[in-house]
Amino acid sequence: MITLWFLFAIICSVVVYGQEEDINNTTTESIINTNNNNERVCNINEGCCPCTTNQDDTTDYEEEEATTIRILSVGGSGFAVIKKMVEDDAQAFEEEMNGLVNIIVEEVDTLIEMANEIRVNAALENGFYDGFVSNPGVVGSAVASHPPGFMDLGDFVRESAVLDWLDILPAFREVITTYDGKVYMLPLDGDVHSMFYRRDILDHFNLQVPRTWDEYVEVAKATHGQTYNGTKLNGSCIGRVESCVGAYYANLVLASITQTDGFRSGHLFNPKDMSPLAGEALGK
Repeated sequence: MITLWFLFAIICSVVVYGQEEDINNTTTESIINTNNNNERVCNINEGCCPCTTNQDDTTDYEEEEATTIRILSVGGSGFAVIKKMVEDDAQAFEEEMNGLVNIIVEEVDTLIEMANEIRVNAALENGFYDGFVSNPGVVGSAVASHPPGFMDLGDFVRESAVLDWLDILPAFREVITTYDGKVYMLPLDGDVHSMFYRRDILDHFNLQVPRTWDEYVEVAKATHGQTYNGTKLNGSCIGRVESCVGAYYANLVLASITQTDGFRSGHLFNPKDMSPLAGEALGK
């Protein structure tokens, strides 16, 4: 069996915008109230603190103003499922925070629009959006802007009690989510594709499991158009017929040939000098 590893990184990550000190000031600030006897009283949402708690029902507590977080997600007809996932998670987090957080999820229809919005937001001194659900290809442009458009999330992924960072596939956490050795994205969704074959069909036609692409082609030719248990067979389903999923499967085949250094190298171009890895045809 040939196993194909491919990082299909469309809409797989969340990135956080803003300068780190600004975000920290917002998320860690708490309110300490003073009761009628000038004793310090903990805000009920503050958590563990060294001050005393006043049980007097007549004490007026200052209410914390809800923090508004704006998220821009790709949506439209092509990515409606992704936007719905973000909205559901946002609603659940709002409920968990008991009204202290208000999350606004907005959308653009295409990845191109998303990339433009991220670049514009990064160029602003105080960006309009706090986070993005986006393809990771725009990270380099955002990080290289002045001031940097994305926040370094390294401390968060190392110290988080809820994020099992090491449980994420190395290709995602070491390549897709990083730029220049720093973590700028958190993966929401990603695929690892494997090739499957029907043992019963191969046995029926007395064929061996292919181990190379040449053998794969021979098996495909031998079974294509044949009938098995009343069903007409497609010898190969790699984005060639209407019922198959996406032409991106062609990249799976190409990557297994050109990506000789695993996920640390490109499969279309050499990242060091951008020379084509698929021959003169791709270069043209």
